[in-house]
Amino acid sequence: MNTSISFFAQGGALSYTPNPWDFLSEQYRLLKPNGLLWLEFYNSFGWAVECDDLIRKKQFASVTADLVFTIPDRDYPARMFNIEYLKEKVTKLHFSLLEEYGTGILLNTIPGDKKKNNRTE
Repeated sequence: MNTSISFFAQGGALSYTPNPWDFLSEQYRLLKPNGLLWLEFYNSFGWAVECDDLIRKKQFASVTADLVFTIPDRDYPARMFNIEYLKEKVTKLHFSLLEEYGTGILLNTIPGDKKKNNRTE
């Protein structure tokens, strides 16, 4: 079903999904016009930068789009995002930025775009 949910909150799933842009497109599809999305992710402000293998990469991560890394003691990759890059990408996916917090952003769907881009199943 499309446009059925008013609010999504996800605490870090974006950093673990293999294709974050498909993940966000699906959340957009399910949100009502003016629906809200709380998006929490790894970036240069979060705990992930304190991991040993990331301390050396912190400067690199601050200037690149995103950085895939492995968390110590875990066997799966995660992704750290450059906040400016992420804000640019979500705008292209028809979200508008409402608020920015250290490791998260609050977005809403753009009403006019939501009506034009609504897909049916």
